[in-house]
Amino acid sequence: INYYHEYIQNSSIILEPLHRLLRKNIKFIWSKECDEAFSAIKNILCSQPVLEIFDKDLPIRIYTDASLNGIGAILKQIQKDGKEKPVGYFSKKLNDTQKRKKAIYLECLAIKESIKYWQYWLIGKKFTVFSDHKPLENLNIKARTDEELGDLTFYLSQYDFNIKYIPGKINTEAD
Repeated sequence: INYYHEYIQNSSIILEPLHRLLRKNIKFIWSKECDEAFSAIKNILCSQPVLEIFDKDLPIRIYTDASLNGIGAILKQIQKDGKEKPVGYFSKKLNDTQKRKKAIYLECLAIKESIKYWQYWLIGKKFTVFSDHKPLENLNIKARTDEELGDLTFYLSQYDFNIKYIPGKINTEAD
């Protein structure tokens, strides 16, 4: 666990030269610093124990989070040795319309988009989604009728999963 927390904290520092290239009104200039950041992050992502291979027979857990900038998720599985390891990462920036939505919509969007991203691994499987947005834990996906969450919950209704609350301070990886 400490390795993952350290990785998450360091990755934003390592990637800063690359993030800078994507900012508005900044001229795109690939520097030596960018090249070093790119190489460093490739080495981290390709080394053990960052990712395990998905195993259809192991329990599936998805940790999601949303902010005003974007949504993110980590798909993890409890390995045969009892340790929970990441199998995949997902993130997506929000558009201007989405940025004006309520927190419950954004957190539900994070769940929907991550499930859609990993749908081929999840169809027909029972899995658990962890969110730091407590109201989602009691969300009745099949009975939700409001317009704002209607499309999201309609999509989610085809999957067999439950949502569990996890405090934000523990959900740092998805953050």
